[in-house]
Amino acid sequence: MGLPSTPELWLTQRPTQACHLLILLSKHDLKPSNIARWQHITPEFQDLYHYFHDELHANALDAPQSQRFEWPDKQIRLDVHYFPEPQQLQQLITPARQRVSRWFWHQSDPQWLQANMLWQLARLSRDDAKIILDDPELRSRLNTHNLAQLVLCSSADAFAASSGVPDPISLEQRQVLRRQQSQACGHLPLDEGLGSIAIIGGGLASAQLAYSLALRQRPFSLFCQDERLAAAASGNRQGALYPLLTPEHDLLSRFYSQGFGLSRQRLQYLSQHHPIAHDFCGVLQTGHDLRSDERLGQIASAGFPSALVQHCSAEQSNQLAGVNIQHEGLYYPQAGWVAPAQFTQACFDAAVPFGQLHFKQTINEIRREVEGWYLVTNEQRHGPFDQLVLANGIGINQFTQTKAQALSPFRGQVSHVPTHAQLSPISTVLCAKGYFTPRHNGSHCLGASYIKNPSHCDYSDAEQTANLAQLQSSYPEQAWTEQVDISAHEARVGIRMVSRDHFPVVGLATDIDRLQHIAQTTHFPQGHKQEIADFWQQQAAPVVAGLYLLGGLGSRGLCNGAIAAEMLASQLGGEFLPCHQPMVEMLIPNRLWLRKLIRGKQVRFD
Repeated sequence: MGLPSTPELWLTQRPTQACHLLILLSKHDLKPSNIARWQHITPEFQDLYHYFHDELHANALDAPQSQRFEWPDKQIRLDVHYFPEPQQLQQLITPARQRVSRWFWHQSDPQWLQANMLWQLARLSRDDAKIILDDPELRSRLNTHNLAQLVLCSSADAFAASSGVPDPISLEQRQVLRRQQSQACGHLPLDEGLGSIAIIGGGLASAQLAYSLALRQRPFSLFCQDERLAAAASGNRQGALYPLLTPEHDLLSRFYSQGFGLSRQRLQYLSQHHPIAHDFCGVLQTGHDLRSDERLGQIASAGFPSALVQHCSAEQSNQLAGVNIQHEGLYYPQAGWVAPAQFTQACFDAAVPFGQLHFKQTINEIRREVEGWYLVTNEQRHGPFDQLVLANGIGINQFTQTKAQALSPFRGQVSHVPTHAQLSPISTVLCAKGYFTPRHNGSHCLGASYIKNPSHCDYSDAEQTANLAQLQSSYPEQAWTEQVDISAHEARVGIRMVSRDHFPVVGLATDIDRLQHIAQTTHFPQGHKQEIADFWQQQAAPVVAGLYLLGGLGSRGLCNGAIAAEMLASQLGGEFLPCHQPMVEMLIPNRLWLRKLIRGKQVRFD
């Protein structure tokens, strides 16, 4: 609770086994004097200090914000949850299995001393949970409101055996709070997934999930239809890694900010042990018409931290790019490019001790039988598995159980351009209507086309030409764009799955037939909007038991893949989720149907 005054002790004063830590913050904690205590933290935890100093201190963050941190070598996972108002603590979902055993209280904001806040902490806690604090006056004030009967003690007794558990009335009240939240979140299917896990995939989404499971020492079996990993959309030579921001810093923007932070962490850690071509050279984003120029200007003035994004003039753009751009824009200094195939391979290599990989396995059918899930090929069937995760890109809706999933395929052709003297000075990723990367292994990547419902993955002259035209229209009358040579017809085509709202789908697959039946057989009096909304929010979401989806990453899998995988891995383990309830609602596979049903609208289930 709050920023500890001794961060080194707080991060190291723990048992030797794997540890999941939470930091709950309010506006009071973001005072410069509080954040300054973390300035001298050891280098391995510096990302945490920079997050406090930069992200959480930004003017734009007036809504709940989260960030997950990982230190695999120390077996530490840490979630920072920022709540502008203490009442927003209710948005933290009670995990199915995990509970807090100790709260280190460094919170002096009087709003947090209210009894209802302590009850929310009790909801998230084990029966014998302790609150550790050394300030006698604060302990006395806290004890006055401690109706939840959380055990109060000093830091000297933080890891001593518990002296007992609360009385039965207090424990029952905690259960009441958990049941109330569960009832209000009936539309959120968050069942834990215990037992054996099978994954269908082979690209970046399944790789990130495999890595997340390995961090938890969860065994898995992966089934890939190709001869190698990243043979489909994750196999491009270079991909841009940068956050998708909005002027309002809405849920979409906060999700991609959080995803960007976790993806950077994983890339930095894995690249120390596995070969991953990448360069945090920055990303320079410029507008390509009046509307995009206006939007970028709004983002520039939205109060984001300069460590995340900066406005740059036309002259600064030229210096950052290494070539003439002659256009003001946004610069993401911590962003850059990554080789997605190598990133995918590194995630799997790190997860190998806990995984079995099966290549050239084309799964034609998935079947749920009494003993579990079976995966059926032309020659054999694999299984049974207790849990099955579809992370297979464009194949995610090929099965009977998922054919109605609201995802659409988009073809993307990336052109490969040989470097030369006019192009080699480019020193940052250029993004406008398309993108252009700095040189790597003698070439640049130019792209990408965006064709809905493609009929093939063959090379296209038209798309090759369109990619170049896109670049030249983004930076008009610049000599270097005229030197981009696409005459060799070198390119790579991939198909990515995209959702209508640009969020991935993460979680249990929706049972469309049951959802349709409920919608068609449930009737409400005309005008009873609140009754309709309450029904669908409390109605237990119809799901396909044991079948999970991880897809719809679109063209931003490098940014959103890690956080989406963590979301699913946390759910499978019954752990604390890395985000708040509104964000969870934006990721569940049934969200697009439920939004309409909650508003009392007719829904087509096809």
